[in-house]
Amino acid sequence: MYRQNIIWTVSMVDFIIDHHKEMNNTALAGHLGISLSCLRRKLHELRLRKRPVTKAMAAADTVRRLYNNHSHSEIALLTGISTRSVSRIVKKYHLERTADETRQIRSRSRKSIIKREKARVLFGLPQKTNIKVVGNKKRVVLKSILKSYGYLTIPGHNTLYYNEQLKRRPIRESNGQKQGLQFQPMSVYLAMSVQCPSFT
Repeated sequence: MYRQNIIWTVSMVDFIIDHHKEMNNTALAGHLGISLSCLRRKLHELRLRKRPVTKAMAAADTVRRLYNNHSHSEIALLTGISTRSVSRIVKKYHLERTADETRQIRSRSRKSIIKREKARVLFGLPQKTNIKVVGNKKRVVLKSILKSYGYLTIPGHNTLYYNEQLKRRPIRESNGQKQGLQFQPMSVYLAMSVQCPSFT
């Protein structure tokens, strides 16, 4: 059976002594670039006994793995612990991110917030933040309602189209016209689609 020969350095031994209690064997061996059996022999040689892996230890290990690419709230959601607990673990292990990692996390978080806020506006719910996600909330909400009734809406356009079978909503259309919306029969849309395919 192949046996891995390792040249142990002082830094490797010190790392095992400092981290063997909170890191599981797989993570510890992976960090040192050695096999599990080799690690176990060294732990026995140093007379180091690992404590049973607790829920807190497992959570800490997960936080350390996720920290570079996830926000505190994202980590809390993935691990099932509070953001305050995440912050304590980050402080305890002196975890740090690069400027680029921080920028990417903030950008992704902002996009996620904007997406949720747009959905709240479309459903007529109040926003939870002060981020401006739409230019005219009333018009956006009304377009969403009219779309649910069967009107055809084109992203970026304020003209809505209806077919002959559609039960039109005169009051909604009147309110929409006050918000700058226009209404045309489906035949107009189809004619424009033929003349300018990019319109669709």
